[in-house]
Amino acid sequence: MPERRWTAVVPALPFAMSLPQFTCSPADRERLAHAMTLDVLEATLGAGSIDRVVVVSTERALSHLAGADDRLTLALDRPWLNERGVRDAIALGALHARRLAPDSGVVVVPADLAAITPTVLDETLARLLDRSAAVVRDSRGRGHTLRTWADPTGAVAASHRRDGTESRVEVVAEVDARARHDVDTLEDLQAAVPLGLGPRTHVAARRVRRAVRGVSVATGSRPQPASAALAR
Repeated sequence: MPERRWTAVVPALPFAMSLPQFTCSPADRERLAHAMTLDVLEATLGAGSIDRVVVVSTERALSHLAGADDRLTLALDRPWLNERGVRDAIALGALHARRLAPDSGVVVVPADLAAITPTVLDETLARLLDRSAAVVRDSRGRGHTLRTWADPTGAVAASHRRDGTESRVEVVAEVDARARHDVDTLEDLQAAVPLGLGPRTHVAARRVRRAVRGVSVATGSRPQPASAALAR
């Protein structure tokens, strides 16, 4: 059986709407959300099992990504302006995936996986190859991070269900902690430090540390990637 190839969908919330539970300034929140998004995209583009990446966002600060990499598609739309939000963004990304690679699997990669790496993505996706639909349980055990479908049609159908549910979805928790750790709060950011923050996230988090007393993120950065596509 040939190895499954993947199209990644990265829904990127407008940075001004991101990280509402953080108590730092709006500018620091936006800077951190921007940094995490770029680090997640760097890791996703670096994963050997992912052939293409679809970014769904209305964030103007990401407009420079258009044309930056042949494997990356920027879908500028407004799915965040209704109550379905993320589900509509995933549906839009899945439609692009179906057009670009109808036989590929689809993985949704949240833009707040602060410690994700290309190797961790590849290893996690390898564990999900035999599932028709799966979610990776988050580190708190209350939600999920990565979502996968065996093909784009399944992803489109699931995203359009009114209640957001689908049958026969397997929940997977036995994967690397870096694939399970999303960042919603300052405590989540602190807990991600020993896992290894992405380089841009590390810099932005240091600003948050200076602004919010008691949150220390002085260590835990990964090396700066060399990709020119996401240099900004």
